[in-house]
Amino acid sequence: MTDVHSATMAALSQGAQLKHVEVNDKSVPKIDEDVKLREAPQKKVFEEIGKDHTLKHVDDKEKHDASEPKISSDVKIGEAPQKAVLTEVQAAVAHREVKKEIAGEHELKHVETVDKAAPKIEPGIHIGEAPQVKVFEEINKDHTLKHVEAKDKHDASGPKIDANAKVGEAPQKAILTEVQAAVAHREIKKEIAGEHELKHVETVDKAAPKIEAGIHIGEAPQKKVFEEIGKEHTLKHVETADKAAPKIDPTVHIGEAPQKAILSEVQAAAAHREVKKEIAQDHTLKHVETVDKAAPKIEATAHIGEAPQKKVFEEIGKEHTLKHVETTDKAAPKIDPSVHIGEAPQKAILSEVQAAAAHREVKKEIGQDHHLKHVETVDKAAPKIEATVHIGEAPQKKVFEEIGKEHALKHVETTDKAAPKIDPSVHIGEAPQKKVLEEIGKEHTLKPVEKK
Repeated sequence: MTDVHSATMAALSQGAQLKHVEVNDKSVPKIDEDVKLREAPQKKVFEEIGKDHTLKHVDDKEKHDASEPKISSDVKIGEAPQKAVLTEVQAAVAHREVKKEIAGEHELKHVETVDKAAPKIEPGIHIGEAPQVKVFEEINKDHTLKHVEAKDKHDASGPKIDANAKVGEAPQKAILTEVQAAVAHREIKKEIAGEHELKHVETVDKAAPKIEAGIHIGEAPQKKVFEEIGKEHTLKHVETADKAAPKIDPTVHIGEAPQKAILSEVQAAAAHREVKKEIAQDHTLKHVETVDKAAPKIEATAHIGEAPQKKVFEEIGKEHTLKHVETTDKAAPKIDPSVHIGEAPQKAILSEVQAAAAHREVKKEIGQDHHLKHVETVDKAAPKIEATVHIGEAPQKKVFEEIGKEHALKHVETTDKAAPKIDPSVHIGEAPQKKVLEEIGKEHTLKPVEKK
């Protein structure tokens, strides 16, 4: 395996090209039909932890568990507008920064390019001249209209068209609309950039919504809430009954997550590597004279005997003959026969991380300069092979030669069965992130608001 890996690395270092392979992904785990998977509670717990919580002042006489607010069934709670306002403000700030960056001066480097943007046109296709050039020239010319007598006046605006002819919409209309829009946009930009003297205008605001006579609208609580948030609060100690723990079936056993141990091991390895690196450096220590006052204070009546560690270490250093003992291992957990336990993925992940680390160390070692000494050896490593055993040529040589050659791959159409199996009763909607990102990328024009 080591020889194959070394040969592969040597082939890659010499510029060997890898082949493109399309695979059929069947990595979806196979789960028995009688196994019911529950949603992990960590997602909701982390969402709850990430929220902002404001504690209210509670008197001693009012202490009681009221963690769940009592909301009337006919009350509809909408989404907080602060989120949309914050998103719009962030988009406006980002838009302003982009405009500022665009308006700044940029020094472009001279680049010589080979333009291959011309479309590939078949030899039998004829491309005519675009009619827009003649249309614009005709528009810019001066035209003198002829006088028409009253007797000659008649409606001849409708062209005579063959019944079998199909007339499409003239492209000039769209072109003229686009040109007019561009001219209007340029005039608006020019108008905005100029100085304006605004006149005082008194308006009658009729934008207030129409409210039914029986509906009472109170003051929005956000103002008081924001004022309350800005004040300083002295919180009293409150003992609460924590009911946030998820409800778990008594028959379900939850073990400790292995990620913690893996993370501790990785951190310990990193710390060990840093310590080794620090030890390998040269250090100049200063001479220090110390006064040792570390001796413990011992009462006069206390008797201190000989430490037993000395005899224990001597006993450990001796040779011992252990007796053979047969044990019955009952440490395995009792698992229901209907439960299917798959292989933990952490083992494969750890093996992959270790292999990547070893590969990085090997590449680092290969990149350094080495001065090797000439050594003459007597090779006695050849294995002892029976006379009746026939050893053929290793196939790796031909495999690597075959890899280095150029191959014309055939087009293969595959049937992708990697899509997960979804119950017909489950409805999957469109992810809202797409619309949010599109909204962020748009330009927003903020309207001026006069403070009353």
